[in-house]
Amino acid sequence: MFGNNIKLFLIFLTVFLIVGIAIKIRSNDAVSGIVWGYKSVICDSKFEFLKKNCNIDWKNLSINFGVYDPEGHFDSINTIAIEHRFIKWTEYQKGQLDDFFNHVSSKNRWPMITIEPFSFDNSDESKRSLFDDIASGKYDEAIETICLDFKNSKNPVFIRWGQEMENVTGRYPWASNDTSGYIASYRYFVNKCREIDGKNFYIWSPVGHSNVKGYYPGGGFVDLVGLSVFEFPQWDINNYGKTQSFDEIFSQRYRVVKGFEKPIIIAELGVTGDKDFQKSWLINAINSSQKYPLLKTVSYFDAVDSPGVWGEKYPTPDWRINPEIFTSPL
Repeated sequence: MFGNNIKLFLIFLTVFLIVGIAIKIRSNDAVSGIVWGYKSVICDSKFEFLKKNCNIDWKNLSINFGVYDPEGHFDSINTIAIEHRFIKWTEYQKGQLDDFFNHVSSKNRWPMITIEPFSFDNSDESKRSLFDDIASGKYDEAIETICLDFKNSKNPVFIRWGQEMENVTGRYPWASNDTSGYIASYRYFVNKCREIDGKNFYIWSPVGHSNVKGYYPGGGFVDLVGLSVFEFPQWDINNYGKTQSFDEIFSQRYRVVKGFEKPIIIAELGVTGDKDFQKSWLINAINSSQKYPLLKTVSYFDAVDSPGVWGEKYPTPDWRINPEIFTSPL
């Protein structure tokens, strides 16, 4: 009996040490990806109560998880390395991100901030002149206020400026056919922000359409390439005749951007539908991630989308999921 207790103690001591090492690795290397090796110990265990969510191939998993989580559903989830926030630079107030930076630091996470460069008054004229106005310095105060606040983050910030620029739908004023204007504005922002706070990483983040190469600002201005991947079954059935798997969506976008030879982050990942469909789709997505060597991070968009974005005939998709799918086997 005493011998069995010693064995059990040694098993749990080993697991504890491996968990500690894994967490230490995560905190030091959020860009290059981490291997949650301790999960293979848990998932191979004979103790059934330890084997939660072992339908995910934790043994071979080498990506970080991130989340956009405005409602705090993932606050207690221990596998989240990056937490995401969106800000509109024309509405930003000094110190607005301080509480968020403190929150992510307390969770041993790194912050990712998407900066949406909307025009001042959102008029048609200011939308058309956005890139010229950026170049002339009209948005310098907004840039300086935001980037000065980035200095308050204890960890480096992943900065994603002007996302989905090649998806010209009228939703974003920076998403236009003016590729040279976009590139000049992106570079202007990065140069300004680097002068203020040099510790951060910059994400150039298209959707991943085939026309994206004309918007690339150059390797010196990009630390990571971001992509967006959403599975909206009703929309896909109407447009493609069927739902699409993660591989069917992501593999095409991966091929478009892998030539830039930058680490890739799925900055926005979402799936809607019933809970069983969401879970099955996500598990397949996570297990498929190891097929893409440049993919380092997957950040889930856990929120309801903006009304009307997918068209008037579609309901507003709700991407929120049960966060337990991202819970480690512990």
